[in-house]
Amino acid sequence: MRLQTLAVILSTLSLPTFGDVIGFYSGDYEPLHRDRNWFINYDANVVVSRPTSMSVYQAFVVPAGGWTVTRLFTNTLLHYPAPEAYWEIRSGVSEGDGGTLLHSGSYPAPTVTPISSTNVKQVTVSGLSIFLQPGTYWMTVTPRNLEIPAAAFYLPPAAQVNTFGLNAIGTVPQNVVYANSVAYKFNFRNADGIFGRFPAVSAGVYIQSPPTSVPEPSELSILMTGAAKIWILLCYRKRR
Repeated sequence: MRLQTLAVILSTLSLPTFGDVIGFYSGDYEPLHRDRNWFINYDANVVVSRPTSMSVYQAFVVPAGGWTVTRLFTNTLLHYPAPEAYWEIRSGVSEGDGGTLLHSGSYPAPTVTPISSTNVKQVTVSGLSIFLQPGTYWMTVTPRNLEIPAAAFYLPPAAQVNTFGLNAIGTVPQNVVYANSVAYKFNFRNADGIFGRFPAVSAGVYIQSPPTSVPEPSELSILMTGAAKIWILLCYRKRR
């Protein structure tokens, strides 16, 4: 019984624990920046009063070793509740070419967190477990089926805000933001320069973090030596 207890304790001590961290973030929206701007980013296919839709794609770079993506988010000028979000990860996107759609899905009840006093909110889809090899990818999180009042025509229902790299994390590709919309006839069109400057839009990627509780080699050696001594002592007492 003592040996079993010891084994459980040792296995618990040696198990790694995982969380997630931000692997990529293109930067904060700066409401006082002279070139601050936003780009329509929502899917209103079932909203009769707003039959338009558009998705905006931000590029990110996965370094050597690859990433396991756990969450995606965008900082969005959002004026109405978003009961759903549509997300994608693509590779090989270029002007007029959507590249290859690798992963996508509809996410009910995305997490919506206010991050400023300007109606900019972080819209997050979570619960993902997607491994990506090193390379450049494009992601979008598009609010869907917004609860828009029929008479509301004076505000963008949802709009992706731009960024110039403030507090960015990781490598931020520049001037490769693409907008895709049938209604506007944008077939993965480079967003920079259409309605203002869009070197990047404010978006990010959470990734699985490395183990945080694996003992160092020296600590592990000490632990195993101690366990061996305890095992010998228990065996000796049992024989007596």
